Amino acid sequence: MYIAAEVAEERIAAVVAAGGTVVDDSDYPALTVIADQDGNRGVLCVAAKPKSTD
Repeated sequence: MYIAAEVAEERIAAVVAAGGTVVDDSDYPALTVIADQDGNRGVLCVAAKPKSTD
């Protein structure tokens, strides 16, 4: 799921508050692997602006 950088921490906190876990945040904020209470994993991806090619 792609999300705006401004809401990344809020979304991760919501997952943890609901009983989920952060599996891997070594590439935070670009990518964060999360899991729900049953161990189902998902990836939160922060949407980034394309780099300028000037």
